[in-house]
Amino acid sequence: MVLILGFKESLNRRASRSFPVSSPAATALSLIGALCFSGAAVLYRSGMQNSSISPLAANALRSLTVLPLLAAIGALTGASYEKPAQFYILAFLSMLFIFFVGDSLLLYGLGVAPISLVYPAAYTYPLFTVLFSKLLLGVNAKPSVLAAALLIIGGVTLAYWGGSGKMGGSVARGLAAGLGASVSWGLGITLNQPALYYSTPVEFTVVRLVMLLALSLPVALKELSQKRAVRAGPLVLGGLLGVGAGPLAYLYAIEMVGVVEPSVISSSTPVLALLLGGLTLKEKPGFRALLGSLLVAAGISILVLGP
Repeated sequence: MVLILGFKESLNRRASRSFPVSSPAATALSLIGALCFSGAAVLYRSGMQNSSISPLAANALRSLTVLPLLAAIGALTGASYEKPAQFYILAFLSMLFIFFVGDSLLLYGLGVAPISLVYPAAYTYPLFTVLFSKLLLGVNAKPSVLAAALLIIGGVTLAYWGGSGKMGGSVARGLAAGLGASVSWGLGITLNQPALYYSTPVEFTVVRLVMLLALSLPVALKELSQKRAVRAGPLVLGGLLGVGAGPLAYLYAIEMVGVVEPSVISSSTPVLALLLGGLTLKEKPGFRALLGSLLVAAGISILVLGP
C-alpha cells in the first residue's frame, strides 16, 4: 500500500506542470496524428482483408518496421534509456492498455457486433481521458474541451450508426467490448502524460515498441511458420503511420498542452478514416458520414477558437 501511494504521489507530482490554455502547434500536431491514425486504419483494413494472421501478429509486423527507424532517430538525437523504474512501469501500462487491451477489445467487438455499434462506443474515450486525468493527475478539463469531445463523439456516432450490419446478434457483448476499449484507451492515454516527464516522445515510443514486440513477436513467428497468408505492404505502411509518425505527433502535442485536448482531436480518427477510405478504397462516404464530419470539424473548431 505504501508503494502504491508513493507511486501515485510521484505521478501527481510529475503531472503537476502547468500547460498553456491552447497552442496552435499542439492542435496542428494532434490533427497530423489523427490523419496518420486514419491513414493507418485504411491501410490495416486493406492489409488484413487478404491476410490470415492475427491482429497480434500484425502488431509485431508493424513494430518491426518502425522500431529500427525510430531507434536510429533516437541515436542521432542523443536518446538515453537510463530511466527510473517509474518510467518503465508507465510505459508498460500505456502499451498494455492502449495496444493490447484496448485494441483487442475493439477487434473482438467488431467480430461479434456491427461496426455501427462498436465504433461509437469505443470512441467515447476522450470522456474517460478527462475522468482519469482528473482522478490521477488532478487536471480539470475546460468546458470548451468537453463540448468539443461531445461534438466529435456525436459526429462518430452519426457517421457509423446504422451504416453497417444489422443491430442484432451479440449486441450486448459488442457494446461492452466497445466501452471496454474506450475505458482502456482513456487510461492508457492518461498515463502517457506523466511518462513524458521522464523521456522524450522518441524515447517513449521506442520503449513501448520494444515492449509490444517482445509480447507479440512469438505469436507472429508461430503464425508465419504455419505459412499463413499476409499482405505485408499495407501493414508495413500502416505501421509507419499508426505506430510511428502518428504517435510521435500525438505525444509531442501532449508534451505541449497535456493529454486532454490531443485525445479529443484524435477521436476524430474514425470519421477521417471514412473520408480517406472514400478516396483510396473507392468506398463512397454516405450522407451520414458527411454530416458526422461536419460535427467533427465543429468540435475541432471549438478547441482551436474557444477560450
